[in-house]
Amino acid sequence: MTTYYFVRHGQAEHTIAGVINDNPQKAIGLTVRGIVEANILREKLNDIDFDCAFVSPYPRTKEAANIILQDKNIPQVFDERLGEFRSGLDGQHSRVFYQVYKDKILPRALGCESFYDVLARLTSCIRDIEERNLMNVLIVTHGDILRAARCLFTNTSVFDEFQVKTPVNCDVLKYTLPIIRKKQKQWT
Repeated sequence: MTTYYFVRHGQAEHTIAGVINDNPQKAIGLTVRGIVEANILREKLNDIDFDCAFVSPYPRTKEAANIILQDKNIPQVFDERLGEFRSGLDGQHSRVFYQVYKDKILPRALGCESFYDVLARLTSCIRDIEERNLMNVLIVTHGDILRAARCLFTNTSVFDEFQVKTPVNCDVLKYTLPIIRKKQKQWT
């Protein structure tokens, strides 16, 4: 049985600037506040013996993971499937997203993925993690991946998920899963 601790990174520089960042190659890290948030979270998670951490390959998630796992010898696996929602609007002001797309659930234009694509990425990643037979897994990622985790682990519908707030910075969602059923509905 695996227990997953999904963590959203702390406040990031692009959020303060109001700019979309869905390119993991850009060196956009945490703000001073985001570093403080990650340190507070480190204290909260300090007593958990993580077997491994799976981390989105963005600088802000890597930075948060390094803070959370400070002084622990825990392997980190960087996995693109845990990356940010791919809007196709990298570098533009965040209000542009909501002008171009009315919602994240169904858009597939201008290189944007739908939320169902995000859910499919996460499902694939979790299936691979399940094969490792780990006990406690830390996943440091982004708000939309935490939304997808709520859908996946609680059977919340995508439409119902978007009726609640996005997880805030350094939120932790904890789920215990015996195993994802092989015949579970594919999110496509």
